[in-house]
Amino acid sequence: MLKVNKVFLVTGATGYLAANFLNFIQASRPDFFEVYDQIFLFDRHLKLSRLDLGILENNKIKKIAFDLSQVEEFTCSLESLLISAKSDSLTLGKALDETSVFNLEILHFASLNNLEAEKLFIKGFQEFALKTNSLIKFIYLSSSAVYGENDSEPLIPNDENDFLKPISAYGIYKMQIEKFIQELFQKSEMVRTDGMEMILRQSFLIIRLANPYGGEFECRGVYQNFKQQLLSSAKDEQFTVKINAEAERQIIRDFIHISDFCLILLRLVEANASGIYNVASEKVTYLEDFAEEVKNDLFSNSLLKCEQSLAWQTPLDLRLSKKRIYITYQGFKTADIKVSYLSTKKLRGILALNLTHDQQVN
Repeated sequence: MLKVNKVFLVTGATGYLAANFLNFIQASRPDFFEVYDQIFLFDRHLKLSRLDLGILENNKIKKIAFDLSQVEEFTCSLESLLISAKSDSLTLGKALDETSVFNLEILHFASLNNLEAEKLFIKGFQEFALKTNSLIKFIYLSSSAVYGENDSEPLIPNDENDFLKPISAYGIYKMQIEKFIQELFQKSEMVRTDGMEMILRQSFLIIRLANPYGGEFECRGVYQNFKQQLLSSAKDEQFTVKINAEAERQIIRDFIHISDFCLILLRLVEANASGIYNVASEKVTYLEDFAEEVKNDLFSNSLLKCEQSLAWQTPLDLRLSKKRIYITYQGFKTADIKVSYLSTKKLRGILALNLTHDQQVN
């Protein structure tokens, strides 16, 4: 009898997005992990202190430190990792059981920052699925940067069918990986197993994510930049944030709280959604207003409530709550995008959204 092993694999598992997502699942839907036979968490540098205790103590979840840029080594050992997952030690060289196939869900948070290496990495999963007659869903975390500058007048949010014209190296890289995934996983193939024909289904889910903020751990981008500026300037009670802009209120972003991102991604995975989706708040937010939101988020973040400096008599977050942010402007950079604004019409079409954070300012 054909046995199907349901596998959930997360790369970059202790990074900002993935760690928050995994902890969100553990807190809100711990039964989510029960439907999988094998769960792998990969990261180059596993920061296990970031993961919930329930995840650390779950024997089904294998936490593996692995440099994914070592593509050939990873793809060669993939079969062995899957087959030997139920043992304490990962033994290489075992033959694949012909009576077993896999239902693979790969959540790719990590970025290898090397186009060819990342293509080989993704291709390795597809080749494994073909070899083992397995189902595969590849979930890729892309970025709103693939749209480039939103120059519509009046302002119309970018939707998933818009032409991609990224202007930053990051946006170009994400766009190239997106196109590779679409070409690789867009077809289903007929295969034979046990003398019977079956369809090998390959699908992908690409998330074009707006600017995430909040939650635990450090995140890159505007939020982290503002957070560091606030913490540094608070020592002198300046509470200053510097913004790149040609003039006041010129830069617009679509910010989404990390909790809302986690909720949406969980629902997309559970709905077995495929294709390309914007994940955003669909709200216009000026950077100078967002600076205030960062301050509020710092105030509400329990990790900061007990933080004190020897020179201060009051917790940092309490002092921030009594001050308003002073904005200073710097020169606009060539690669900066003035306006980034996403439509979530397609997302709302399959999910009943009820976001928990309504923190953006119109």
